[in-house]
Amino acid sequence: MVYNIAYGTGCPGAEFKRVFTSHRYLRSGRRQIDRIAEFVRDYEVDLLGLVEADLGSFRTGGRSQVQYLARKLDMEAASAVKYSLDSMANRMPIIRHQANALLSATPGTVRTHYMSAGFKRMALEVEFPDFNVVLVHLALSRQVRIQQLNDLTELLADRKRLIIGGDFNTFAGEKEVARFKRRLHLYNPNIRKEATYPAWRPLKQLDYLLFSDNIVVTDFQVGNLQASDHLPILADFELIP
Repeated sequence: MVYNIAYGTGCPGAEFKRVFTSHRYLRSGRRQIDRIAEFVRDYEVDLLGLVEADLGSFRTGGRSQVQYLARKLDMEAASAVKYSLDSMANRMPIIRHQANALLSATPGTVRTHYMSAGFKRMALEVEFPDFNVVLVHLALSRQVRIQQLNDLTELLADRKRLIIGGDFNTFAGEKEVARFKRRLHLYNPNIRKEATYPAWRPLKQLDYLLFSDNIVVTDFQVGNLQASDHLPILADFELIP
């Protein structure tokens, strides 16, 4: 499962409400995080990719949403702040705690990679015995996204079995990732092109789970959970020997 959880700030329900409830980004409790935990349990999720998680800023009272979910779900957690190590963002209140994370039933080998362009540059990779998972949150600028996808293509070219997920911000549609998929032999199991954003009236597919062609997806769905301005995506898969 991959989910942009918007730092636990909930689902505004309409675009105008997003503006009038922007104060929620300064303080978020555990209500939405608990809803996410319940959803994960109901679907018996083994791998959980979180985009826009808070590692313990004053927004959450110093509590890490990632560690809270890991304890609640009895899972292992890997996380890293989204910005490059020398970025000014890593010294700013709240922002320096904004991260992506992968929770799993069993631990893997964790690597962090930094793309050459964009404000959000970090790609989180976790290597398991039979496959690798990479979690990303790509830039809002299309030109920067193109560069980031090129960086990822070079970085991941030698992976044998790869799952890459996250918020790709593909406002121009899936055609933005066509070359990326082709070069890394990936496919998108969202064959119905179900939208994931905004959660209250989905219009665009911004969130993806892409799989190597030697991994078989046996089920895919966009989850009906409005705990964020995005919807979660879920897939069951099997490995081809």
